[in-house]
Amino acid sequence: MFVALPFCLGMASVLIHTWHHAQTLASCLLVSVLSVLVVGVLLFAFAVEGFVCILMAVPIATPLAMLGGLFGFLLQRGGAMAPQGSMMILLAILPGTVTGVEKVQTLKPPVNTIETTIRIHAPAEKVWRNLIAFDDLSRSGEWLFRLGVSQPIRAAIDGNGVGALRTCLFSTGTFVERVEGWEENRYFAFSVVSSAPPMQEFSPYDIHPPHLDGYFLPESAEFHLISNSDGTTTLAGKSRYRNAMWPGPYWRLWSDMIIHRIHLRVFDHIKRLSELG
Repeated sequence: MFVALPFCLGMASVLIHTWHHAQTLASCLLVSVLSVLVVGVLLFAFAVEGFVCILMAVPIATPLAMLGGLFGFLLQRGGAMAPQGSMMILLAILPGTVTGVEKVQTLKPPVNTIETTIRIHAPAEKVWRNLIAFDDLSRSGEWLFRLGVSQPIRAAIDGNGVGALRTCLFSTGTFVERVEGWEENRYFAFSVVSSAPPMQEFSPYDIHPPHLDGYFLPESAEFHLISNSDGTTTLAGKSRYRNAMWPGPYWRLWSDMIIHRIHLRVFDHIKRLSELG
């Protein structure tokens, strides 16, 4: 969806642009870029996609569309006007075929790990109490969260020790977590039993695109509390997740950044609660 479709879109728009007359490379590239912008606007207007997902896709969709436009330009430059009709049919079929192949694949995406640390001017005992459960965070004013990315609200735990269940309420729903590691005042770990959507699309409509369901897969997290000689505590957290959207390296840039921002939101809250006593 994020690779084949922009390429075919850019190439098809240039084939139409050069159907009757040869055009310059600059005009072909411009048409290929405009095709992405027009489709993006239509996807938003007809409640197919939200603004944030379109915004995230633009940096990768635009160069791919330009590459498709370049292929279209080279085709018309070679004087191959006759095959353009056949090429248009092929370009119409290719994205659907590739998407179908993706759906039958059983390959598991790799596990990604994000680590965040913070120094808290409070003993580990206080930090521990605010780590395993905490009261409401104030709503974030960061643009990512304001545009619909899921943000943490509060956490509660039922029981103590390994096997206890922890619930973490986010703006899009509730994460249920099973405690897998428990060393009081030192180490805390959990696996994700069930999760909520990673975001609520920024849109005038109530939409739920398929790629928000099952493509971002949080798996587990662990936290270490390190007591320092000056009475402070270093809180280090790691989250592990899988991202099934392709190309993985590109989408990991976004997911890593978002998870790191969520870490900082929670860690800053824990720091504030612990230092205030």
